[in-house]
Order: sequence, then structure tokens, then C-alpha cells
Amino acid sequence: MITIQEYEQAENKEKFIVEAMDEHFVNTATMLEDEQYYHGNNPFLARFANTLTLKGEDGTSVPIDLTPTIKIPSSFFGIIVGHIVGRLWDNPVQIFGKTLNEKEDDVYCDEVFGENFYGVVHQMATYSAIHGVCYAFYNMGNVEMFKATEYVPFCDERTGAHMAGLRFWRAAEKKPWVVQFYDMEGYTEWRREHGESTLQFVAKLPYKQNVPVGGEVYVNTTPITAGEPYADYPIVPLYTNPARVSEMSAPIKAKINAYDAKETGYMDEALKMKFIMWVFKGYGGDPIKLKSMLKTLQELGIIAGGDVDDTQIEAKPADIPYLSHESTLDRIEAAIYRDARIMNPTVLMNGGVTTVAIRAAMQREDKKMVGIESEARQFIRRLLNVAGIDYEYISFTHKTLINEMEVVQMLSTGLGDLPFEWRVKLSPAVPQELTDEIIATYEANTVGLTDESLAQLEEIAKGIIDEQIDKRQSAIAGQKTGDSV
Repeated sequence: MITIQEYEQAENKEKFIVEAMDEHFVNTATMLEDEQYYHGNNPFLARFANTLTLKGEDGTSVPIDLTPTIKIPSSFFGIIVGHIVGRLWDNPVQIFGKTLNEKEDDVYCDEVFGENFYGVVHQMATYSAIHGVCYAFYNMGNVEMFKATEYVPFCDERTGAHMAGLRFWRAAEKKPWVVQFYDMEGYTEWRREHGESTLQFVAKLPYKQNVPVGGEVYVNTTPITAGEPYADYPIVPLYTNPARVSEMSAPIKAKINAYDAKETGYMDEALKMKFIMWVFKGYGGDPIKLKSMLKTLQELGIIAGGDVDDTQIEAKPADIPYLSHESTLDRIEAAIYRDARIMNPTVLMNGGVTTVAIRAAMQREDKKMVGIESEARQFIRRLLNVAGIDYEYISFTHKTLINEMEVVQMLSTGLGDLPFEWRVKLSPAVPQELTDEIIATYEANTVGLTDESLAQLEEIAKGIIDEQIDKRQSAIAGQKTGDSV
């Protein structure tokens, strides 16, 4: 951890910043490796090589390269991250309370932080799950993302509060670095050339720029925005879990490596075993050379042994143990999802899974989402404080998995005296956020019409009813005229 006090006490602040950058480059090695797992690359497989050294009777050594020809990485980490991010951030976040803009009492985050908020925060949540943290910069009403690989927080050494920070990036390798130091008042920018250890000062600016409006026709000029700080430090961290670490834990990484190594090894064997395997059963040649050959074959695992005195040779097709291989992969896969504390999608692929079974399978995941939502709520709260917006509470909506057809059948047979829409809304088995979807599913399966066809049918029915009403009113009017005559 780097503290703001260390920065303030440094005699050469530019040298301090350069040293902080160089130290961060070393600390980001694990983050960058976890990012490779997320993108479907397994760095472990690049090191998954084995060279077997064999020694003959004469003492000579013969190296045999057993490195897999084709490496097969899995996408488990990407699935895990996408699942937990999507469950929370694929739905709008609602804020209840009075805002600075005097809007309604309840608004959505994109109304406060800009229309691109959900796209930015989805990326932030993804990198937060990968790296352990990601940072949001509140920039004049909008939110921008700072990855943990390019930003270093400076905290207060007594309270641990996030007081300042250093950000650096470059357009491409061997291009100059843009270096920015953020504090409560504004930011300072430098330029660092590739391979250099010094900074070139560029500018020091406040967060809110003072842009005057005026000219010869104006008597007074009025700034659009004043050069003043925000209500709080405008860079806010987003953590994925209460431990505030990457979702790529040591148990998960070890099991992913084991899974990929197992799959790679199996497929490599399948490719190499397309040839006939020759089995030696004794040989009447030179016993010394034969013993050396048999020892070599035994170390390679090709045969179990052999007698020199009565030797035969026969061709035997290779037989790879498929069932045991698949069983091992299934066990590792189940363990990966268990350690990640999310539901294994294989559970849903078996077919005929009831809503009760789905909910039971999701209990571990539901408990995990409590911690994720808690961190997300603190993140939104900090952003609102920076923006100076008053609020009462923040509401998140989670995606919920259920068997819709099972619920529809249950509602169709139960509470038969009530309209179907009422049954859906009154049933405790149906989450409120899914009521409209359940009703639409029921109508589509019952009527067999599209939304457009249903609208046309309603229009025709309305026309028939209006026509009947007109005829009825005309008949009544005619009857009254006859009575008066």
C-alpha cells in the first residue's frame, strides 16, 4: 500500500511517482495472468511440457520431448465472471430519494450518471471480478473506468481512506506514458518517454474547468462551470466480494489447470495413438541391447515388461480409457463451480428440473450474491456522495431462474376461480420481476398468437363491441321515438 503521507513527505515527488509506477508493473503480473484465463487462454499450458531423459546401458542420455502438440484451454473463468456480473448488472439499478436535479423521487442510475453508465459499470464489474477491484472516475456527470492494472490508490495511513491516486497508460508498446496524479483538488499530468525514468510536466488542472462565456457584445462574462473540487474524492473503487480479491482463487486456478492439463493430455494421446502400438514379448537377439530397449519402453509406459528368452512381437491397436477420462473431467468441473459458489449449468441441462430443485441448487450462489450486492451498493453510494446527490436507498434486481412451464401449469390448475393474471401476481412461487414474462408465456401457449396478432385480434374485438353498442343505442333511440308517436 502507498499512502498519501508518503507522497506528501517525499522530497522529489516526480521520482516518487516513477518508483510507484515501476513497483506497480511488478505487482500486476498476477492480474494480467488472471485476465488471460478470462479471455480463454491458460498460461499454465504454455509451461505444461515434459522432457523425459533415458539412459542406456552405455551411460548415454537420450532426451525425449513429451510436450503436447495441441493445447486445449477451457473457458471456466470467463463463464464464472460473466455469470456473477450478469446476474447483478444486467438489470437497471434504481435510486430512491430526492436528487439535485429535482427529478422524481425514484430514478435509475443512467438518469444520474449518463446513458453509458450501465455499459461502463458492466465492464468495471467484469474487471473487478478478474483483478479484485476496478475504479470509477466521476467526470462531470459521467462515469469512466480505470483498470487496476493502470491505477494505484494512495490511502490515508491512519484511516485507510482513498485520498489520491496515480493513473498511467500508453497508446501502444514503446509509446510515451501519460501519467496523471489525482487528489481532492484536481489532477496533475506528466509525460514519461518509453524507457526513461524521468517525467516531463504537462499541466495541473482542477476537475471542473472554468470556461468563460462572452465577447464584445457581453458586459459581463459568466463561467459555465467553476473550477472547484467535487464533494468527495471522485475516484471510487468497485469490489466484487467482501474479501476484495479476485474471483480467481487459488483452488479455482488449480482445478482449471488440472482440467485443461487432463483434456490436453488426453487429446494429445489420441492424436499420437493413431498408429499401431507394437508389443514385444521376448526377442532372440542381443540380450544386452534388448534389456536396454525393454527398460526404455517400460519408462515410456508402452509395455509392462517382457522376457528376453522367449520373445514375440505383435501389433495391438491403442485403447484410450475414455470413460475414466470423462469421469475425472466431470468431477473437476463440479468442484470448480462449487469453489466459485455458483450453480453448475449442467444441472439445468438434465431436463425436467423443477423450480424447487433450481432454487435448492442456487442457495450457495444466492448467499454469494449478498456479498456482491453489498459491495455494489457501497460503490453506488460513494458515487452519489461525489455527485452531491441526496438519496434514501438503492435497489438492485437479480435475475432469477425458474421453470416457467412448471409454474404456468401450477397456476392453470390452482385458484381456478380467479383470472390467470391474478393467480400469477398472488402466487408466492412467482418472483414479481417475472410476472409479465409468465403471463406472456401463458398467452402464447394458450392462444398460439404473436403479440402483433393479439393486438390485431383485440382491435377486431373492440370494433365488434363498438358496432354492437351502436346498434343497441340505435334500437333504443328508435323505440323511444315510437313510444312518443
